[in-house]
Amino acid sequence: MEAPVATPLLVSACFLIAVAAASSRAAPRDAGGSAPDTAALARAVAAVFDSLGIAEERGDVAAFGAVFAPDARIDGQGGAPLIGRAAIEAKAALSFGARTYHAMDMIVVGTRFWGDSAAHVYGSLLEVHTPHGEATRTEYGRWAGEVARDGGGPWRIRHLIAFLDSTRSRDGRPAR
Repeated sequence: MEAPVATPLLVSACFLIAVAAASSRAAPRDAGGSAPDTAALARAVAAVFDSLGIAEERGDVAAFGAVFAPDARIDGQGGAPLIGRAAIEAKAALSFGARTYHAMDMIVVGTRFWGDSAAHVYGSLLEVHTPHGEATRTEYGRWAGEVARDGGGPWRIRHLIAFLDSTRSRDGRPAR
């Protein structure tokens, strides 16, 4: 038995309505109602994570803290949450004093913007450091978070969740 002609037309009409509805919601809008320049926003957000890595490599606590919002939160693997820029800077000072950083790359893999002032971001990380008196370690991991800016100001990290997938010493053995 053949399907009535109306069935393919109904399916096509439903598909077109669904596509139209999805495309009308696809692009976030800024306060003026226009779609933001997501490529420029993505570059600005990636620069935040580049700055974070550079500050860590240099052991610069102030520059490291500056990329976080005053009420930011970091949830790291195996540790208590760090809440607030002061707590983040205090932990960074301890960490920077206990090891030498050689490389820190936080690579942005994806960004989902909410207008032109907030985004969810995720990516991968590579960190190479030498704890004082120990072998150099290379750590690989993943991270996700939220960045935002107020009133067109600088982008800052509001929440960061990070965890390591592996840690290896220079000789390739798993580190403690």
